[in-house]
Amino acid sequence: MNKAIGYVADLWHREPPADERAIARVESELDVVFPVDYREFLLWSNGGQAQVGSAYFSFWRVWDIVDRNISASIKKYMSPLFVGIGTNGGGECYALDYSDDISSPNFVIVPLGDLDHASKFVIASSLAGVFEKSLNGDFSDADYNDNEIGPLTEEMLNIRRKNIMYEAENYWQKKEYSKFIALLSKSELDLTDLMRKKIDMAKKKIKQNN
Repeated sequence: MNKAIGYVADLWHREPPADERAIARVESELDVVFPVDYREFLLWSNGGQAQVGSAYFSFWRVWDIVDRNISASIKKYMSPLFVGIGTNGGGECYALDYSDDISSPNFVIVPLGDLDHASKFVIASSLAGVFEKSLNGDFSDADYNDNEIGPLTEEMLNIRRKNIMYEAENYWQKKEYSKFIALLSKSELDLTDLMRKKIDMAKKKIKQNN
């Protein structure tokens, strides 16, 4: 089994697997090649989320990656060699950073409100390394929640809200109520009354299903 998958197999809220053609199409659009263990992870679960040790991971589905990078202005403010692949459910983005080596990207985390290479933190050179560090407590996404926000604060916070609400609505439509609640609880957004009611409804539906 892929080492990264082995670390999180019992923790991860899986999505249906991606297929090779979808992955290849996105790689072509981005003009990069995904690392082997991340590619294999997508073939096991196309996105998904979990609390893995001291860090929370919410990975985007492969066909959402291009649009999410555009909507969050990641390519604009970082570079074409920097590809966001998910978030920590809040204001930080997990990304593949190809800027040092196009054939071997690093897995990094960077605040969406301060998209700058000076603000990124290199976690590991592989997805397995990322999960290993979070399980061992050597990496925690909480360390980056209090980063000073740059001049693009309001714009980036609005993008963050839109991305989270888009993801939450997808979970609601798919009746994945546990994921819906987990995402919104982690986000620390100011929720509307309607969204609070939806969370209450989701909790009731989970109880009914149990």
